[in-house]
Formats: sequence, C-alpha cells, structure tokens
Amino acid sequence: MKNTETVDLAGLIGDGHLTLDSVFDRADWRSIDGIGSYVACCYGTDGDKPGTVTVLLESAECYGITAYRWAEDDGGGADERGEITLDREAAVADGESHASASDETPDDDEQIADILAAGWFAADVDADGVRKIIDYCAEKSELGQGHVIIDRDGSREWVTTGYVEHDAMYISIPHGGQPWSAYALAILSGTAESE
Repeated sequence: MKNTETVDLAGLIGDGHLTLDSVFDRADWRSIDGIGSYVACCYGTDGDKPGTVTVLLESAECYGITAYRWAEDDGGGADERGEITLDREAAVADGESHASASDETPDDDEQIADILAAGWFAADVDADGVRKIIDYCAEKSELGQGHVIIDRDGSREWVTTGYVEHDAMYISIPHGGQPWSAYALAILSGTAESE
C-alpha cells in the first residue's frame, strides 16, 4: 500500500526552498487584464519613432497556486515580463511602475516649437493652432485608416481617399492609430517633404 503525502508547495515557496520562477517555469500564462501603456521611441525603420506599448497583467496556475506578473506587448508579442508574485496587486503596481519608468513621450511644447521653426505653416498659425492640428489627427485615429490633409493655413480634413491639387501635407492615420507625439513627428517630417 502506498502512502500519499500532501506537499505544502506554498509553504516551500514562502520558506525559500523553491522559487516562483522554478514552479511556474513552464506554466501556461494568460493575459487577464490591462494595466496601462506607455510611449516608446522604438518604431519605424530607424527605430526612433514613437509608438504605444501596452502593459498587461498575466496569470498562471500551477499545483493549485495562482501567480501573477506584468508583461508588455508592443504589437509583436510580449517582450518584457515582470517578476512572478502571488500578490495580484503587487504585480499591477510593478507593471504601473514599469510603464511610468519606461515612458519616452517627447515633450509636446518642444515638438510644436520644432514644427513652427520649420516655417512651413502660414505666419498666423501659432502653437495653439499646431496643437489643434495634432489633436485633430489623434482624434481621427478612432475613425480608422485614412489621411489628414493639412494646408499651410492650418485647415485640415480627414479623408480615406483623394488628393488636392495645391501645396498640402498628407498625414497617414494608420489602422489602430498612434500616439499624439507620433502625429507631431509626422507633421514635422511633412514640413520638410512639402518644401
């Protein structure tokens, strides 16, 4: 006859005899909630364009124990992951801290000043006018893929097709959108291309 003993896995982890990494090494981790997001300047062909990285809460269960960690997803899969913990709130707080520390959002005012310094817009378009143009592009992200046509006088129009036969700038609105700072960078690039 065999004797079956119950092993207190949580106790072994708590006493330091096992690590969470070793217990959950081959666990089936699943995203269960969103924690937040941040802007990273790692997109584009040169890896310097701003884009959004999402931070998710993941959980896994092994031997009746549920563990948590944060994971980031830049659209191509999870790249970085946080420490494994048995405390959901600790994993969320760690993920929020990671997002805050990793954020590379460019300064709005500096981007607007660079756009104005390029000299493409008419003289009566000021910093507030440029901010409204960038806001307009960001708002159109919700409509789906298309373009915003911008004139030198600051007027703009969202389109899915078409063109104008005068000097205008075309800003792409990709499917799923992009951060505000990416539209600002696109407008700055557009000032050089439209010269």
